[in-house]
Amino acid sequence: MPRSDAARAAGEDRLATCLTGGDDYELLLAVPAARTGALQAASGASGVPVTRIGAFRRGPPELRVTLDGADMKLTQTGWSHF
Repeated sequence: MPRSDAARAAGEDRLATCLTGGDDYELLLAVPAARTGALQAASGASGVPVTRIGAFRRGPPELRVTLDGADMKLTQTGWSHF
């Protein structure tokens, strides 16, 4: 996941903060594997970068966050304004 210089300098919990803190107005989308080439081409042509951050798999629903192949336990799942 791309991070700004400020996010990299945020300290020990920087990855958890990137995943759960503050307001973020990025788009999340799902693209079939057969169409990823077309998405990359459109990204390059438009100058809008895209980053793969996960995958859908068959099986029971679950959400896993991993870092270097190891599961991460997040104590916070989003930002609360109140």
